[in-house]
Amino acid sequence: MEQFDAIKRLFTIKEAKGYSVEEVYKAKGLYGGIPYVLEQFYLQLGRSDELLCLQDELILPGRWPALINDTHLVFFNENPVYVGYEFTDWIKTSDTISGFLIAMFGYQAACWGLRYAFDGINILSKNDLGVIQQHFTKQPDSLENWWNLKIDLYASNPDERIAVLYLDDDQMQMLYAANNQLTFEAMQRVLKDVGTPL
Repeated sequence: MEQFDAIKRLFTIKEAKGYSVEEVYKAKGLYGGIPYVLEQFYLQLGRSDELLCLQDELILPGRWPALINDTHLVFFNENPVYVGYEFTDWIKTSDTISGFLIAMFGYQAACWGLRYAFDGINILSKNDLGVIQQHFTKQPDSLENWWNLKIDLYASNPDERIAVLYLDDDQMQMLYAANNQLTFEAMQRVLKDVGTPL
């Protein structure tokens, strides 16, 4: 699916590896079906090495019982499309599964998931955010209501991401990373004085 091309470029996936049709079919049987976009993700990228060692992990088909209350299928450890507190009150974090996957992997990339990463978290002012917005393009997919946070993603190249976490109206944090040294160095030139260390 073309919608996963952004993830492939971001993580520089050279050899996409997915689950077999049989493995995905078995998972569909366990859970009474899975969304088509998630099925395609598992088939195309589910076993790609570049996506398996991130801060939060994609739950692989059939790995552990992931159906909660017969209504919610948990497929990302810690950060699902719907966030549930004590598995009761579920809040949607993205309008679509494809949007969630693109945003979540973008966030994972910024959280030290790429080869070259900023070693820390910076607190941002509104002026700092303005610098980011001036030099980088806001990506179309974001995470809403993610553990009471909003996360916007920015980039000027397909192999980099900046994550801006909105703690509230006045508090923001930034993480960033790139999969190419030259790209990362260009990011650092712009971001070196943006924010203060946490």
